[in-house]
Amino acid sequence: MYDDILFFVSVVAYDKFSVAAEKLGISQSTISRKIAALEQQLNFKLIKRDSRNLELTEYGTNLAAAFHEIDAEVEAMLSGALLKNKRYNNVINILLPVGMANYGFSRSLVTINDKLEGIDLNLTYYAGTVDIDKYNYDLAVASQASKKEYHAATLIYSSKVIIVCSQEYIQKYGLCSTIEDLSNHMVVGNVRVLEENMIPQLFRESDSEITQLLVDYKLYLNSFIEAKNLVMSGLVISGLLEDDVKEELKSGKIVRVLPDYHVGYMNYYLVSKFKSDDVRYTTVLELLEDSFKKY
Repeated sequence: MYDDILFFVSVVAYDKFSVAAEKLGISQSTISRKIAALEQQLNFKLIKRDSRNLELTEYGTNLAAAFHEIDAEVEAMLSGALLKNKRYNNVINILLPVGMANYGFSRSLVTINDKLEGIDLNLTYYAGTVDIDKYNYDLAVASQASKKEYHAATLIYSSKVIIVCSQEYIQKYGLCSTIEDLSNHMVVGNVRVLEENMIPQLFRESDSEITQLLVDYKLYLNSFIEAKNLVMSGLVISGLLEDDVKEELKSGKIVRVLPDYHVGYMNYYLVSKFKSDDVRYTTVLELLEDSFKKY
């Protein structure tokens, strides 16, 4: 009966019988027959028969909710057992953004054997579009959750992007005090703006009202690290991750330009071929989140 209940839980993850049949690789008649057999064993109805959609009865809803968490726990236990018995590949291939190399991902990930014995890591820092299938990677930290349907993706970090410059820059070129004045300064643009052919935007802090930023960029970069280096050298104005410049702002080495506005948020996701309840996925996720907390 336990297998039948877990089968029922996997079926009701979809909203239509046809979709469930396609995703699970079985016929709709087989699904109906197995659920009917389970209903007979339990002596109550799980689904409403007068609907093409997978509409659950109250009993069905309660059963699915109760066993969904158990199913996830069993998956985690199974993947852990497979690791111990060396039934999984013991190498996890991970792509990491080169623009965030200073977040110390390696220092956290190197401790993975404390949690998963016998696992080796292949860490690659990259710049560009993420395609874990094309390059045969298992997981990637990506700035956009451009995942395929069978990939797991979890938002692991988000930071506001603010416009800043150094005190040295102000002494040389003056402080930019208006949006219109930005066109008279050396402002670094994000290379993704160029790729997507989009006009960059500013968001007002008070109400998120959007203003188009008509700036003739002289330089585009795809690295916050290099953009920060240029800012600290007194050469440019640039958008940087607010979390990455807290100390410099506090010390006065850099200042916010147009403090009533920001450039948006940079979001990072852990994208994976592994299921979201796979112990390899959950362990790497935990270690990466720990890196952000320590940064």
